[in-house]
Amino acid sequence: AMLILPLLVVFLFLFCGVLQPPASLPYFWRSWMYPLDPFRYFLEGLVTDILVETKVHCTAEDLYVYQPPSGMTCGEYSANFLSYATGYIDNPNATSDCGYCPYSTGADFYNTIPWTEDHRWRDFGIFSAYWVFNIGLVVLLVWTSRKPRR
Repeated sequence: AMLILPLLVVFLFLFCGVLQPPASLPYFWRSWMYPLDPFRYFLEGLVTDILVETKVHCTAEDLYVYQPPSGMTCGEYSANFLSYATGYIDNPNATSDCGYCPYSTGADFYNTIPWTEDHRWRDFGIFSAYWVFNIGLVVLLVWTSRKPRR
């Protein structure tokens, strides 16, 4: 059991949607493993609850730097793009070295997975049911293996 449990934990973490979004998973795994993975429900509830109000401020190393056409500011050049995309322009009045940060809030990050804060209580219920089921299964297996034989 001590050798199998770490493999199981790694396996569950690989398919919970954090390391690789569900859309990137092979269909075989996405169709059954992603919905059954208890780590998914635990992390979706936890991450969305923590990041929902978090503001993101990118450092200079995190920004995507690009050059706008001459005569345009970064904000003017990027206005159409930002009407569809998340994030912000770090220096909208600059005419060179525009800095784009892909996230302005924590929700911008987890919406790409796709998770939503509307599922927090649902995820809590599913994870709680998983926990209760596992405790019940352990109690049942211990009881059946330890009860006296007649």
